[in-house]
Amino acid sequence: MATSHMFRILAFFLIPLASATLIQGSEIRDALSLAPPGLLEPGEVIGDPSVEPAPGDPPLENPDSPVGSSPQNGSSSQNGAPSRGLPEDRDSQEAPEPPPDSGTQEPSSPPRPGSADGAPFGYDPYWAEPAPGQDWAMIPFPDPASGLRLPSGPIRGLYINGEMAGSEKFTRLLRLVETTELNTLVIDVKSDRGLTYQSESVPSGNLTRAPIKSLRALTYSLRQRGIYSIARVVVFNDTTLARQRPDLALRMGGSGQPWRDGLGMLWTNPYLEEVWDYNIAVALEAARAGFDEIQFDYVRFPTGAGMEGIVYGDPQGRSRSEAIKGFLAKARGVLHAAGVPISADIFGMSLAASDDVRIGQKLEEIAEVADYISPMIYPSHWNPRSFGQPDPDAAPYEVVRASLKYGLARLSPEKQKIMRPWLQDFTMRHPYGTKEVLAQIRASEELGVDSWLFWNARNIYNEGALREYIPAPPFKPAPAPVSTPAPESESNPVPTPDTVPTPAQAP
Repeated sequence: MATSHMFRILAFFLIPLASATLIQGSEIRDALSLAPPGLLEPGEVIGDPSVEPAPGDPPLENPDSPVGSSPQNGSSSQNGAPSRGLPEDRDSQEAPEPPPDSGTQEPSSPPRPGSADGAPFGYDPYWAEPAPGQDWAMIPFPDPASGLRLPSGPIRGLYINGEMAGSEKFTRLLRLVETTELNTLVIDVKSDRGLTYQSESVPSGNLTRAPIKSLRALTYSLRQRGIYSIARVVVFNDTTLARQRPDLALRMGGSGQPWRDGLGMLWTNPYLEEVWDYNIAVALEAARAGFDEIQFDYVRFPTGAGMEGIVYGDPQGRSRSEAIKGFLAKARGVLHAAGVPISADIFGMSLAASDDVRIGQKLEEIAEVADYISPMIYPSHWNPRSFGQPDPDAAPYEVVRASLKYGLARLSPEKQKIMRPWLQDFTMRHPYGTKEVLAQIRASEELGVDSWLFWNARNIYNEGALREYIPAPPFKPAPAPVSTPAPESESNPVPTPDTVPTPAQAP
């Protein structure tokens, strides 16, 4: 583990980051002012201002390497997690070899009709250059005036890093989606290293090597295949912005030096609305490029050693959870106006903890301002003896079921519908194969949570499990028992609010 971290530290300094031009506050504000006619009126307030509301990862992937064989772009880490028998962040995972029966193989069955190469405009495969006389900017995409667009059914998807999305090998994952019950891809547009495409709205956030050539062409290709697209935006874990705008970075009191997490990554200050606006500008650009949804990750305060010396300096005196809720509320206002819903990734421990877990994530508060919530409940990331399991990683069904029950018990029936967990398709200690992948899906769907996402940092997914999966019948809560009430008497009084027992807590 120490060797791996040292490798990451060395790799961090060898990777070219952003251009030398500093990101100015006016640029961030200008990016938010680029709304097309009818989206935001001049002078209109964006969002509702009254709402109160980690050196780095492995080097960028080599697109010439085998599918999924290199580390992820935009991985992340939770170091120094609260010692509660609860999980670490997902991206702290190493990149082990997949279990013998996993891996994305070329499917034997052909793709669905209408998904073959040669789609209109010559944008399929989308990473190719436009044909002569064609312009990617002319690709049609949904009209924001049509209103908020929500998915019409369960979401079943995979995470895709920017390097994979910009590689021809991405075709193999597209065909996997087309030939299984999957229907969604979550794609990095902003990782903890910066943007994965060349931005027009926030050009100073661009990396010197962006793997995705055109967001519009990418989303068009997905729409042609009937695939729901989610743009992943890493928010406050942002070395690129923190380096170019030190005034927006988390800093240590006394020395004034930027604070770094356990992997040496810089973070921006979650209290600063200029940081909010920068990330909203990126999200809005992705929405205008045709993504169906925006997913905010690292929408939290950092964890790790030495945090006691951080000076946040919030002039409004808000709590951590108020800052996180405030950011999501503002982002939701802007993106709903563009016709796009938002989702938020949260720690799995946030389902069980009654406080904000020192990162600003309170389940009930986030449920008020996010259209969907994706808790990261990977069995490998829970500490020993969590939920009574000596090794939670060896009990995928039990851990997923227990953690979701905690969260569902805290939400109203209506809000329970927005739960969409991140599940595990990678090996850390216990080998994960078809049995373990399907066990997690079964645990989720038995509780009525029929939307889910699978995470693998290298985008190597268990094709056998995904082909074997058959959706469960629609969930129907068990009917309440019906009985004839006994006549009222002194021995059988009518219950009053003071005598009705409080429902037991979920396990």
